[in-house]
Amino acid sequence: MEFSKDVSKRFACNASIDEEPVTALKKGHVQVLFQGNLEKELKSLLTGNEKISSHGGVKNSDYNIPSGVIEIELKRGVSSKRR
Repeated sequence: MEFSKDVSKRFACNASIDEEPVTALKKGHVQVLFQGNLEKELKSLLTGNEKISSHGGVKNSDYNIPSGVIEIELKRGVSSKRR
């Protein structure tokens, strides 16, 4: 819950936790849904790599998660941002 609140404040978007996701998740995992296409911004925030996104909200990240464990899934019909 704290993560979704942090992202909401940093990127001025709506965030919610899906209690009953369509796809099955591993025990102890949750699905967090964000309004908007924040693919690069979220990856930058979670990894602590500010070079991925120029958005000011990614600065001072304390998460530092390895990029190999991050899975970003875009809803049907949403295309990835061009680099």
